[in-house]
Amino acid sequence: MKVVLITMVVIVFFTISMLFSVSNEAMVDLNYLIGTGNFKISYLIGLSFLSGFIICWILVYTMHLKLKLKMSFLRKKINKLELNNSSVALKDKA
Repeated sequence: MKVVLITMVVIVFFTISMLFSVSNEAMVDLNYLIGTGNFKISYLIGLSFLSGFIICWILVYTMHLKLKLKMSFLRKKINKLELNNSSVALKDKA
């Protein structure tokens, strides 16, 4: 539920930024490593926001997967220790 809410907030921010930038039809020269380009500023704002969102989403998702794998490994370790502990307790009673 939290992920859905956060995604909806990001979509709202993206929509608001696009609405503000649509009215601006100014052309901007963009110099990058390979060459130059002449773009509308609204396209550049939308593209930069979208690329930042995608990069951040990939980073967060990889961290999330890493934590899930670590948690799975630790749960297996806990179960193994509990089994060993219960077998030792049964031997002590006998």
